[in-house]
Amino acid sequence: MSIYSKTMDAEMARRREVQSSRNEMEKEERQQYLMNQLQKLAAADEDWQMRTNRPCRLSIPAVADAQTLLAHDIVEGGNQTLDSGDPHLASKYYMKALGFPEIQKSKAVVQIKCNLALAQLLDRQDLMCIETCRECIEINPDYIPPYLFRARAYRSIGSFKEAEADLQQAHELSKGSHTLDVYRELLLLVI
Repeated sequence: MSIYSKTMDAEMARRREVQSSRNEMEKEERQQYLMNQLQKLAAADEDWQMRTNRPCRLSIPAVADAQTLLAHDIVEGGNQTLDSGDPHLASKYYMKALGFPEIQKSKAVVQIKCNLALAQLLDRQDLMCIETCRECIEINPDYIPPYLFRARAYRSIGSFKEAEADLQQAHELSKGSHTLDVYRELLLLVI
């Protein structure tokens, strides 16, 4: 082997080592960034709380009868009550709205039940929240918020494996839209 070949081999080895070192540093920087983001979320920053503890807003159908309009008004009353910090009363509003047959037949039933689950979660009615989320998921298994609410309720009662399973399902469904929310909840499972 010539001195030129040895020098080239040594230079190529050095370059591979430098590139490997750079890749490792970039990976560490990405991991540090993600950990910083997760720590912000784990600290229950106000933005996250405001975004994830808000009820779903319903749109009024273009053609609606008086009963449907009344049910939508009741749901809006529940939303305002939940926003003002009274989840127990908000639950009553949502239950009343769910009593309308027109609502039971509409697509809005999942959102109203999800709002009910959130109110139950905030009112520390974890078992009721879990059951309401189960009903939401039966109706629409692709809707992510019930998985997150149910995971929180499971975590609250100490059922960590069930919480992790719900978060895994939410992560698979999220496709990036709720990724940080899912990671935050996962982090809270291990803290």
